[in-house]
Amino acid sequence: EEKPLPSRVGYMLRNYGIQGVLEKVKGVVFGRAKDYSEKEKEELNRIILNVIRDEFKVSDIPVIVDVDFGHTDPKLILPLGCMVSLNHSNSARAVIKDNGYTASGIFTL
Repeated sequence: EEKPLPSRVGYMLRNYGIQGVLEKVKGVVFGRAKDYSEKEKEELNRIILNVIRDEFKVSDIPVIVDVDFGHTDPKLILPLGCMVSLNHSNSARAVIKDNGYTASGIFTL
């Protein structure tokens, strides 16, 4: 599996920003980064928030990182295009529920 550098993820995210995608979505969810050190995860999260919040000035949507889905353990499945509900009553964690599956991650607004 590919393990892109945090800076590369930033480039990919900027592509969405340039296309106007970040202005149209109601939230952004990132799966937990597999095989990243804690330092790399911190850098990745910083870059994600910097690109969305600072570079593209999108501050009115939730951004959730480190969620238990994707290429990690546990491997919960969130199909592309699925409808999810988001509970972020706890300011540090978010819970995503869809079709009986539950995933949680670090939430920032």
